[in-house]
Amino acid sequence: PFFEVAVDPNGPGLELGAAGSRSTFAAGPQEQPSAFAPVAQYSPVHPVFYRNGPGYAAAQSAIARGAMVRSVAIMSFVLSVLGGMFISSEADSVEWLFIGTIAGLISAAPTFALGELLVAQGRALTATLDTAMNTSPLVTEGEIRQMLTPF
Repeated sequence: PFFEVAVDPNGPGLELGAAGSRSTFAAGPQEQPSAFAPVAQYSPVHPVFYRNGPGYAAAQSAIARGAMVRSVAIMSFVLSVLGGMFISSEADSVEWLFIGTIAGLISAAPTFALGELLVAQGRALTATLDTAMNTSPLVTEGEIRQMLTPF
């Protein structure tokens, strides 16, 4: 369900809610609009969701980017070894296989480590946000369960 954030023409403030249930948050002086019109739509109800939702998205993005970087590292290692195998078969020399393997390790190991760091950063951010949600006095158990449930 989507919830509206709208400007009330009868007074200053932002209203959040859906289906007749509204709660007001002060937003300072505002212009008086001609009609009560929606400004934007958001999925969650509680302001804590507005604050933590983008954090969860950033954490998932970091985890996905880290996994992609690790995949690139593995593919570069495999391609280096295959290139070494191809050149060694053409040259009838095992040294090129060894050189391809060493070159693959030199290029893939730091890239793989970078991917691991990105994944670790995303998981640490997720754990931090989970802790913030679980210890927040502003949300109920149902809202915590809703926010922490994977999509």
